Amino acid sequence: MQDGNAASARRPVVALIGSWWHEGAHGVLPASLGSACVIMYLVSVARLSLVDVLHHRLPRVWVHQLSLVLGIGLPASALCGGEPARVLTSAAGALGTRLLYGTVRALSPAWLGRGDVRLAPVLGAACGFVSPVHAVAAVVLTFGACGAWGTFLVLSRRARPHDRIAMGPWMSGCSTLVWLALPPT
Repeated sequence: MQDGNAASARRPVVALIGSWWHEGAHGVLPASLGSACVIMYLVSVARLSLVDVLHHRLPRVWVHQLSLVLGIGLPASALCGGEPARVLTSAAGALGTRLLYGTVRALSPAWLGRGDVRLAPVLGAACGFVSPVHAVAAVVLTFGACGAWGTFLVLSRRARPHDRIAMGPWMSGCSTLVWLALPPT
């Protein structure tokens, strides 16, 4: 971290990239890499969410492309920005969400699809880049929002209790909200 402030380690990614831009010539490379990652992330999760809503699929190749971009771009931006701890928190977010979603899938394959389990560590890495708390918040918000939506659909008789809900858009939307907007903890 450039300024040594503990709160800056937990800024939303938008504020972090903005602070890199304000560092002048030293911040151009990390800010450019971070901005490219945010744009790729937003385009990819929008595309993945649309496909999941329409076809209940999360194409593996698209998830892997996003994983590759974020797996190289975010760590590179953190290292160039003088914040190597973000690489570790990002990896922790990816590992934690992968274990959680993998466990849920193993316990009940009907609850989560394989695509959801593949997408989880990518979103966990993005949120973990901000802080581990952000990764946890994204998971909690995802399951809460998706559960509330499912309950609403059943109570309004628009769905039956055994109908499937596309989880990918909820994962993507909640993670994006946390990643871009959740204030420091």
